[in-house]
Amino acid sequence: MQGIGLLALLVVLAIILVLFAQHTSTVSSVNKEVRPQVEQIAGVDEGGKPVKDTYELQPIRENGKLKGMKVVQLAPSSPMRKFYGLEDGDVIIEASPQGGVLMSVRDNDSTTMRDYVAAGYQTKQPLVVLRGDKQLTLPQGNANKGEAKKSSDADGVQGQLDAIKGAGAR
Repeated sequence: MQGIGLLALLVVLAIILVLFAQHTSTVSSVNKEVRPQVEQIAGVDEGGKPVKDTYELQPIRENGKLKGMKVVQLAPSSPMRKFYGLEDGDVIIEASPQGGVLMSVRDNDSTTMRDYVAAGYQTKQPLVVLRGDKQLTLPQGNANKGEAKKSSDADGVQGQLDAIKGAGAR
């Protein structure tokens, strides 16, 4: 009789362990999918560092008016590089803090534009940059009026570079 009770207890323990393992697996996979989105909304990188500390913008003025915000420093692991494909030397001329409405640097001051760039990253809004002699709207390949798509290789820097090469071939 005691053997049956012990066996029943072991079976219940085994069921609990199987259920726990399935639950942990589900939580882990959801965390992998959702965490990058939450980090972007919060404006932090994978390590919890504020994204605005991973890049530096310098105002460019012409005749006393703001002409653009030049990317003078961009950490190799900056989420701005990964999400937008931003590069050192890019000049931001328009940014959208929210709602997809692009705001020109000519209509704003440098502090406001820095804030627009940071807010735009958090809400997945586009940037318009000058790269060399080309005007680009970033991000390329995953911009959809503020709605995020699942990340893929095409959404990263390589996908954006391929899109730029394709645009130059036309």
